[in-house]
Amino acid sequence: MHYDIYIVLAFAFIFGATIGSFLNVVIYRIPNKLFSEEKTIAREILGIEEPVNSENSSFYSLLEPSRCPNCKNKLKYRHNIPIFGWLLLRGKCFFCKSKISFQYPLVEFITAILYTTIVYCVGLNAYGLALLVLAT
Repeated sequence: MHYDIYIVLAFAFIFGATIGSFLNVVIYRIPNKLFSEEKTIAREILGIEEPVNSENSSFYSLLEPSRCPNCKNKLKYRHNIPIFGWLLLRGKCFFCKSKISFQYPLVEFITAILYTTIVYCVGLNAYGLALLVLAT
């Protein structure tokens, strides 16, 4: 029997879940960064000073490590494992125990299933890669 296909599909699932995790970062941070910048521009136009404890715009950078949106603690690497990190934490922040949205593992799982299905049905060729990009 050829077990190579199972290895490829497992890799596709893990890679898809990882891409899904990055998509969650993009889904959360880009709109919040835009809103934060718009608030700053509005304050400048209206002549209102920035509050002392205002949100740091770098918090919404795609390069910054993940943090809890409630307590702002930096998440540990094991908390960021796609799908399993959320399950490990039982859907709550490790530090402040605030609820973590089910959206995170759902996006990761759907992306992983999409990647696995595309690789299984089409294979790893130019057409399959184009479908992966489109699915993303």
